Amino acid sequence: MRRATLFFCAVLAVPLPAGAVPFVIEDVNAGAAPRPNAIWGIGEVGWVYTPSLDYELIGVNTKFLDYSMFPDGQAVGLEVYDAAPIAGGALLRSTQFAAHAGVFVGGTFAPLSLVAGQDYFVGFRNVLFLGVNETADSAAVTLPFYSSILNNGTYDSTIEGCACSAPILQFLANDTVTVSEPGTVTLIGVSVVMLLMLGANVAFRQQPYLEPPSRKATANRQFVGAR
Repeated sequence: MRRATLFFCAVLAVPLPAGAVPFVIEDVNAGAAPRPNAIWGIGEVGWVYTPSLDYELIGVNTKFLDYSMFPDGQAVGLEVYDAAPIAGGALLRSTQFAAHAGVFVGGTFAPLSLVAGQDYFVGFRNVLFLGVNETADSAAVTLPFYSSILNNGTYDSTIEGCACSAPILQFLANDTVTVSEPGTVTLIGVSVVMLLMLGANVAFRQQPYLEPPSRKATANRQFVGAR
């Protein structure tokens, strides 16, 4: 008669690695609706952002106004600087994402350490003809706003009289959690059974396996920035 061994059980019970899940660690006006009847008439827009805590930034989301002729899927550049480019800011991270209207969309990148109380600049390029991603909510938080008609990464101008200082933004960080996988549960379950059999001095008889578990069964649009 063959007996189960402790070594076999220990191998089956080895845990699988943990995973990371992005979550919103901080936001600006995330609960507000985009300004109605407004479409970007400039190439790039951005705001100065000052985090309230230290954390590892891995991405930024925003929300564009939905309208009937929204250019769905338009490629948008996302950039993070250590200050506004017009003030000599250096590019820290950049990526691209596809624009969709009325929902939070954005891009992710390698973790970037942000320091509470220090100014950064978050810019969006190639936004011409997209619904705006800022709000007209009177209770909204406002941030310094910069833009450029040329979409060349300079963000070198402000628009006099433009009420564009209340962006809709979500800032993402990583939350490390244990990822449960079917294989893990099955292997641990088998190992527990084997340990019980070993402890009870029960030997395999004619069939050295366990039975597998059963399966259950645009006409009134305002162009912000347009001259």
